[in-house]
Amino acid sequence: MSFSRPSLWQLAAAYATARRPPFSLRRSTLESCDVSAHRTGCPECGGALGYVRPRRQDASGGTAIVLLHGSPGSWRAWAPYLADRNLVASLSLLAFDRPGYGSSASCSCSRSVATQGACISAALDEIVPDAALVVMGHSFGGPVALEVARRLHDRVRACVLLAPSLDPSHERALWFQRLAAATLIRTLVPADIRSCNEEILMLREGLQAQAGILANLAVPIHCLHGAMDDLVPVENTDYLAQMATRARLDIEIISGADHYIPWSHRDRVVDLLRQLAKH
Repeated sequence: MSFSRPSLWQLAAAYATARRPPFSLRRSTLESCDVSAHRTGCPECGGALGYVRPRRQDASGGTAIVLLHGSPGSWRAWAPYLADRNLVASLSLLAFDRPGYGSSASCSCSRSVATQGACISAALDEIVPDAALVVMGHSFGGPVALEVARRLHDRVRACVLLAPSLDPSHERALWFQRLAAATLIRTLVPADIRSCNEEILMLREGLQAQAGILANLAVPIHCLHGAMDDLVPVENTDYLAQMATRARLDIEIISGADHYIPWSHRDRVVDLLRQLAKH
């Protein structure tokens, strides 16, 4: 069977659209969100790991809220939070471009959950060495947040998971994802889609390896998941409840919500962050 170039592009576009935040968020700029861009070295490959923080905000002490986007994505996924003046006046925010995306595109290290968690943990030790942490991840950012919590457990006050991919039994690569990994096809798709495909292909193995992490993680975990999520099944919450036996676990299944909880239920998420930053 052969595949024409238009059909491959359509598949790539459909796959990316399904996992991207709304288009308006991708057009957000440093100026419109009033954030400043920064880079720190990636300890795994020597590339640059990029992040943004609200201007004139000091996250060196107190509690820093660490924001990790899904797949694909960038710090712009958190634009409504970063542009909220009332929020940034009371909470210190750090939004990363995960390895392979945006200003972290030069990170050539493995796209695995474990490696990404190692990169971000090392960056946090450098950027906010004295701050307590609340680590929040959406979708693919969820298991990365858990890896950060494992590595920095003495500093992490809580881990917030929004529609997280956690259960390896729900992660099976589709035929066109494997096809997109072929050398020829890789040259035809945008860089962020290549990164997305690479990490999705590695996700099931990474989640299997993370099972032991969940069983031993003792930090508070708060999980919000949409009952109507058709990208990351809500049954991932059952897996979390089964595996995270040592954590102080709070799971909320939101009726009628889909995969895009960070935007559709932002007020609920913000309330949770404010509560966690106080404790």
